[in-house]
Amino acid sequence: MIACFGEIQTVLVSAGIVSGILWPKPDRRRTAAQRAASEARGKRLCTALGVHQASPLNDKVLRNSVEHIDERFEDHYARHGPGPHPDFSIVVAAPPGYVFPPSAPRGYVVPTNEVWLFGDRRDLQAIALAMWNLADSFSVPITLRRAVKP
Repeated sequence: MIACFGEIQTVLVSAGIVSGILWPKPDRRRTAAQRAASEARGKRLCTALGVHQASPLNDKVLRNSVEHIDERFEDHYARHGPGPHPDFSIVVAAPPGYVFPPSAPRGYVVPTNEVWLFGDRRDLQAIALAMWNLADSFSVPITLRRAVKP
C-alpha cells in the first residue's frame, strides 16, 4: 500500500512542478518585466512541446495540492478537526459513484483511477498520460567523449 501511495505521489508532485514551469504564476514581488518573461517562457515551452491549455497538467487544484499542501492541510483540519484522519486512503474495491468522505484529505480509487485531493477528484491516468506524452515530445541527444590525454 505504501509503495502504491509513493508512486501516486511521484506522479502528482511531478505534474505539479511541470504545471508551474509551463503555466507560471510569477510572484507579485517580481517586476512586471520579470513576470512577463516568465509567462512568455511558459508559452514558448508549451508551444515547443505541443502542450495545450486543456492539458490535465494545467490544473489549479492539482498544482495547489502540491505547492500549497501545508495550507490545504491546515484548511482541512480547520474544517474537520485535528483527526485522526489518514493522510492518504486507497480504496481497492469501490461501488460505482464512490465518493470519499469529506474528512479524507487525499485518496485513490483503484477501479476508476481517480485521485482525490481535498474533496476534488481528478483522473490519475489522464495526468500520468499527459506526463508520459510530454516526455515523448522531446529527446536529448547524449554524446560520449573520451578524455584526451595531454
